[in-house]
Amino acid sequence: MGNADGMTQKQLSAAFFGWRREVVLAKRAMAFKKGLL
Repeated sequence: MGNADGMTQKQLSAAFFGWRREVVLAKRAMAFKKGLL
């Protein structure tokens, strides 16, 4: 991955897991909407 510009490994993992959570919530919302239709 190389040198992360000013970001520590902890910040990177936090951002990554935050993104993963957003994706999961978005997929869940999509499935919920499809279930209502």
